[in-house]
Amino acid sequence: MDGNIKGQNEDLAVLLRKYPFLRIRNVFTHKQCFHGKSQNLKYNHYNSFKGTGWEGLWKRYLERLFHLYDEKWSKDTRKSFVFYQIKEKFGTMRIYTSFYDSDEDLEYIAEMLSYYTCYQCGKEPRDEQGRRVIWFSRGYILPYCEECAKKFGRIDDYDKETQDEFSTILHTKDGKFRIRYAEKDGWLVKGTTERIDDEKED
Repeated sequence: MDGNIKGQNEDLAVLLRKYPFLRIRNVFTHKQCFHGKSQNLKYNHYNSFKGTGWEGLWKRYLERLFHLYDEKWSKDTRKSFVFYQIKEKFGTMRIYTSFYDSDEDLEYIAEMLSYYTCYQCGKEPRDEQGRRVIWFSRGYILPYCEECAKKFGRIDDYDKETQDEFSTILHTKDGKFRIRYAEKDGWLVKGTTERIDDEKED
């Protein structure tokens, strides 16, 4: 076995032992689906999106998830966390888990970032004004940078979208609030929050 591949497998085996949620489990029973080192090295959540442009984004998500697991979650919380499903849907990364940490918004942030990350090469292109820009294929929807879009067809066959900022609307018993996110170290963090009325929502 190539020494580099062997080293990568050893590193992955360590992660699988330390973070059991990386092992694929039955979503109903939470029992492990694969047994034996070779099978777990081949079939696991760490390798989700491997070989796609979203692989780097997925690993950035996992780094932050590992930090929560190690530094912030209780023993019971760590034990209860599992992935239900990880997939691409309608051109965005979807991560379904056993519970959602609303303080960090990791899954939602990964979804927002994937919208403007090329599925082919991983670029997060910007226009002249510094806005995020992406081209979406029609039919089976996937996001591409301009260069990759041109590889697969005419650029006019794609829908171009730009983004000035990332934000979401939060509905609570106290009203509606807009949460804006700021970019930091290749990720998004919660920024300002403002109360909004119906006229401001659009």
